[in-house]
Amino acid sequence: MCGGPVARRGNTVTMDDALPQALRALAADPGSPLLGYSDPDRELVAPVWIWLRSGCADVAESLHRRFGDLVDLKVGFLAFPRSRCSGDAAVAGHAPAPPTWLGVQPVEPVVIPRDRDSTTVTIRLSNCSAQDALIVTGDAAVGHVLDPQTGLIAGGAAGMRNLMALTHELPAGGSVEVPAAFGPASARLRWGYQLPPGEWLGCVDFAFHVGPPDGTRTEVRSSPFPVRIG
Repeated sequence: MCGGPVARRGNTVTMDDALPQALRALAADPGSPLLGYSDPDRELVAPVWIWLRSGCADVAESLHRRFGDLVDLKVGFLAFPRSRCSGDAAVAGHAPAPPTWLGVQPVEPVVIPRDRDSTTVTIRLSNCSAQDALIVTGDAAVGHVLDPQTGLIAGGAAGMRNLMALTHELPAGGSVEVPAAFGPASARLRWGYQLPPGEWLGCVDFAFHVGPPDGTRTEVRSSPFPVRIG
């Protein structure tokens, strides 16, 4: 990071302050730790929003130490420092299980590297009914990592998501493969900003409907399956 001492002028951080320069340096880094941030080339009003990858708590610590309350820091799903968290991160609410005729299974064992924010895996959906169906996802189905002891959502892939709805035809008696995005970011204070390596459970959220393409969608969450964070 570059720049001299931080100058505070009311609530505005000016272009010649160290903070915009530091943001530009982070954004230009080929391995940038940023998931999202306030545009440093526009007028910045403190606290300046900075969203970092789940494995970059050290970068957050450096920014916090240097800029204090001029920055509003988030690492993965959680605020930084953890003293700013009022509790666990808000996670997706309950969704019903798919109907028994709709099978959900990973094509290959799900391994989630800790050095990536998002890993795409392939999920096979099988239709054991006599009716054609449509599966609806974003650019990928949303994958969650579950606490094996409680079954509650422990974390997943932090970052911006493409919410555009994509449909996948699932013929009667057939199957379709869809991408699903998983990640190692922790949503629970007990594990810090990243889930530790080990054996976990996973599930995916998606929607489906039967009948005409404009039929009513049903949001569902698959039964758990094994995943490993490495």
